[in-house]
Amino acid sequence: MEEFIQIGSSVKSCDLWDISVIKKSQSTASLIEIIQCFPLLEKFVFFGNSYTNSTTVKELLKLPQFLKLKRFKLGKITEEFDIETFYHTFLKKNETMDVVLCFDYGISEAYKQKILKIIDEILESNSNDFWPPYFSGQWDNELHEKLHALNFRD
Repeated sequence: MEEFIQIGSSVKSCDLWDISVIKKSQSTASLIEIIQCFPLLEKFVFFGNSYTNSTTVKELLKLPQFLKLKRFKLGKITEEFDIETFYHTFLKKNETMDVVLCFDYGISEAYKQKILKIIDEILESNSNDFWPPYFSGQWDNELHEKLHALNFRD
């Protein structure tokens, strides 16, 4: 984590795959703590473990660096991530950030239904009002293709 803080002031693009970021205290850094290391960040991709909790969405939406991102891709998302708040508070109004959310295959059927309800709303909406996110998970290929078509921008 300390290394991120040292180099973070000049980083504009950060891709982290299958890692855990460890703090001096030997605990795992949260998603918020990681993003805070990069004040100039434009692109953030993170596929890691144990990085979210019940307050992640609310904290994320308060970060100035997050709101300035051009691309945000998050993987291995578990049920702790408050997708309903994230969608209704941010994604429905987002016009500038390419958002890709990849949900863990171990999510419950109830959480999956919340996501599918949001996907239905996205597909039924006028996608010119916001930049539709792309959601990856265990649903049929037709949904993946429709979401990808809405999300894709030149």
